[in-house]
Amino acid sequence: FSSNGPTLDGRIKPEVVAPGEIITSASSSATNVEACSVVGLVGTSMATPITAGNAALVRQYFTDGFYPTGSANATNAFSPMGATVKAVLINGATVLKGLYGSTSL
Repeated sequence: FSSNGPTLDGRIKPEVVAPGEIITSASSSATNVEACSVVGLVGTSMATPITAGNAALVRQYFTDGFYPTGSANATNAFSPMGATVKAVLINGATVLKGLYGSTSL
């Protein structure tokens, strides 16, 4: 969920996007604090937490030592730089399909 690229100077932007249409999210009630329900929401307020959660999982993959073997090994654990997390997100992504999906990539 984002503005469409490319930029005026030709760079492909944004690098990472996430779905932001009809996302099921937790709902709250101002009158009943014990109410528990879900609601369909739209927008960057839905897409941003999805991307942040994915970034946290990528970071945890490295900090738990799963890289490079795919199995947790404390001797392989390290704290990745933000650029590493971003690179994994970008290179592990697929092209979005649908209304704003790109057919030229």
